[in-house]
Amino acid sequence: MNIENTYMIRLYRTHKKLFAVVTVFILFQLFFTIKGVETLPFFNYGMYSTPVTKQNTYKNISIYNGNKKMPYNKTGISAYFFGYQLKYYDRFLLQDSTDYVKMTIESRFGKGSKLTNYLCPLLTNDRSCIIDFSNWLNRIGEHKSKKIYRENYQWVKNTFKIINKEQIH
Repeated sequence: MNIENTYMIRLYRTHKKLFAVVTVFILFQLFFTIKGVETLPFFNYGMYSTPVTKQNTYKNISIYNGNKKMPYNKTGISAYFFGYQLKYYDRFLLQDSTDYVKMTIESRFGKGSKLTNYLCPLLTNDRSCIIDFSNWLNRIGEHKSKKIYRENYQWVKNTFKIINKEQIH
């Protein structure tokens, strides 16, 4: 193998700026790989190789109008997006109004590091967002002044059976 004919050597000789960009990209990708961060188009092996374990219980976030469960698609926005927002809100409440993204940043870059202190205000939410979420939820479609419940289910004889239901909003 002739090292003089490799891509990086040829790139360095012909386009030094592009070589610098590619080199910086490779270095950042190596850093993220060492930190265990999955970034497109590179994924860690464990991301798809871990076996899925059987759960005893399953959780769902549902909206009710009285005793009637309301479908997510009545919001005027994507049902997937709406469901994601409800699950994010639920997780936020379960963690005493601490954003799980903040915990992820702190675990990857160290609690109190300069990078953590810079990223957290840009990428995370605090307790004031609970009010913002409530205001946003009340403006959406048919879901005005409805109740949100965290429901726990068990898989029994090929069907889901509700175990308990707790109001979260």
